[in-house]
Amino acid sequence: MNLNLFKVLAFAGFAGTLLSAQESESVNVVSPSREIPLYTTTREMKNDTIITSLYLERLHITHKKIEDVDKREFLERYVGTLDGSRMIFLEEDVRLFQERFASMLDNNFKNGNIYPAFEIYKVFLEKYAARVAWIRNELTTAKFDLRQGGTFTLDRKKLPWPKDAAAADRLWRERLCNDLINELLSGKETLDDAAVAAAAERVASRYEKIAKNIVLEPWEVEEIFLNALTSEFDPHTTFFTAQSMADFQIAMRNALCGIGAVLYDDDGYCTIREIMPGGPVERSGQFEVGDRLIAVGTKQGSDEMVDVIGMRLNRIVHMLRGKKGEKVRLYVESGSDHSRRRVIVLERDEIKIAEQLASAKLISVPAGEKSVPVGVINLPGFYGRDSDDALAFSTTDDVRELLEKLKKLGARAIILDLRQNGGGYLNEAINLTELFVGANQPVVRIKDAAGTVVTYKTGQSSLLSAAGNLLIQTPASWDGPMIILTSKASASASEIVAGALSDNGRALIVGDPQTHGKGSVQEVKPYSLIGKDYNASIKVTRSKWYAPSGNSIQLNGVPADIAIPSTYSVLPVAESDLENPLPWDSVESALPKNPQKYAWLKAPISQELIDRLAESSKRRQAELPEFQTLTHSLAWFKDRQDDKSVCLNIDKRLETREADMELYAHIKETLAAYEAKDAFPCKEIKLESALAKEKTESESAAGTKKAKKKSSADRINIALTIPGVNPKTADKEDNALLDNEDDLPDFDIVLREAARIAADWVGSLEK
Repeated sequence: MNLNLFKVLAFAGFAGTLLSAQESESVNVVSPSREIPLYTTTREMKNDTIITSLYLERLHITHKKIEDVDKREFLERYVGTLDGSRMIFLEEDVRLFQERFASMLDNNFKNGNIYPAFEIYKVFLEKYAARVAWIRNELTTAKFDLRQGGTFTLDRKKLPWPKDAAAADRLWRERLCNDLINELLSGKETLDDAAVAAAAERVASRYEKIAKNIVLEPWEVEEIFLNALTSEFDPHTTFFTAQSMADFQIAMRNALCGIGAVLYDDDGYCTIREIMPGGPVERSGQFEVGDRLIAVGTKQGSDEMVDVIGMRLNRIVHMLRGKKGEKVRLYVESGSDHSRRRVIVLERDEIKIAEQLASAKLISVPAGEKSVPVGVINLPGFYGRDSDDALAFSTTDDVRELLEKLKKLGARAIILDLRQNGGGYLNEAINLTELFVGANQPVVRIKDAAGTVVTYKTGQSSLLSAAGNLLIQTPASWDGPMIILTSKASASASEIVAGALSDNGRALIVGDPQTHGKGSVQEVKPYSLIGKDYNASIKVTRSKWYAPSGNSIQLNGVPADIAIPSTYSVLPVAESDLENPLPWDSVESALPKNPQKYAWLKAPISQELIDRLAESSKRRQAELPEFQTLTHSLAWFKDRQDDKSVCLNIDKRLETREADMELYAHIKETLAAYEAKDAFPCKEIKLESALAKEKTESESAAGTKKAKKKSSADRINIALTIPGVNPKTADKEDNALLDNEDDLPDFDIVLREAARIAADWVGSLEK
């Protein structure tokens, strides 16, 4: 063990003593014949807990102490992680856990004892088993009225636990009624006794499978318990056991092939949180954020699928990973209509950097009797040169190349599309900013846990005198009008670029009212720093970052100068939607107190310009038919997002489905009419590396590219509710329905309006 760190640990008041690998301690070995492991605190768990407590207090930016954590709130968080629907435990159970364990938790953490985690989890297993037996009996003996009316609340994460057993039984009867309706609708079965009985058997069997899947290994329980603690500090600080750290490293390296989606556990359902550009899920064009994986089939040439409801997320991820080229069958449930299900077949593949490179196009925007050429650069992420990356792509170099090509084609304005950009390399974000502001301009300020604030500026590539005075300023690559197109999904490095260009008066921000709002920076600390025998790690929030103005991006994001709402704006995907986020704050501004206009800038920004362009855009958004379609779609989508309950009348559910199908057909027809009547002429601009790749692309790669176009988020991202598909039905039927679902016209309303704003800007310069 590192002696200095041991002294720090002792000084911090940790009474527990770390056990070395050579010290003896009885380790419980799970017998193959046992279904339930023996849950007890092992030597490794004790060390993990002590070091986690130490690192949280010493490294986290808030310097929060373990003693300051509300232990009753912590226990409620842990219990809520186990019982996400809040339907297994009762209010009295949670209260008793708090009374029994809260007062001892400070010592437990300091001594490394996670006994409360296992005691609560064992009660959870017992109660779940009892509930599953009740479900089997209820579905076998009770008569369910599927036309009863009333509603069932699906999202119960913030609702109280049932007051008593009778209240819990009522909730479960409502839930089972909804399960039966979903089964009947997904299988397109008639409502007769035989169909209901068959659906009841499927529901009962599913809960019995869940009961088996929720039997976790002791290290998995440890991880849930300690992450309930890290979540008390902020939502991005995470404890990793040795097993989970291996998965995290694989995900960061993309070392194994998978499906290309960020998944999370939502009340026992493996749910898609993010679709990664260039991955099989994105290229298929058949998924939406919020969709659930119900079953997974990995046996090649077999129709057998494994039910994954209730299964631990890391187990599902292992199923999805495998050899490149192998097929995975996914039984997918729509996030907006849980009765709509279908089978999708994907081919495992690496998430190739080449699929995430910058791309561009030149669009001609009608402006009176002429048209204005506007360049659009789409940037899905901030990739950069890495010692392990033989291709050595650079975001800055690629964007510079595209800018030169757009300038040669006569572009009068540039739109940098960051709507789906979740971040990446910080150095690339800084270097990219230099293309538009030149050298020695503030990009981002970072404050560490000690309170030290450092300002990162664009590169010092200008010529300086011996006294340090600026002699020659390196010109920017683009000096004309510029728009940054953002959404609530724009996060991290994309927010840094948007904030820097906005604060430096170099670009207008157009899109969702605000970006994602993640203003914190995490660092992975392996426990092997203390001793080679310790294999766990922690990803801990060490610092926060701020725009050049000194305003934090945390929670508030980068506000739009001109708002054009998209589907992202009504999705709960922002930092503020997470539990226990860090607060907003500010530091001193890094902007010069007497700012001077860039001498080379051809398109200065003023509040008067913003107001004039915003007024014109507001008028178009009120008058143009395409915005009426967008507004109608967003209103529908928001209603679905806000309504956390479902009707327990199967006839009304069918009526809702038919109305949704009519809406989809209307939107499809309307967008097609818009595209045919009022399409902006467009020319694709490609990187030289992309052109070289095309020369060697196979026919299958060409087909993949076509599928990618269909999955573009440029379309109205409206969740559809066409009839579901039973996993036992033929793939031919599945594909027919999916083809019908995925042929929305590629008509990007938000981008078109951003291009009109750019054309207005160009017009104002000419005047």
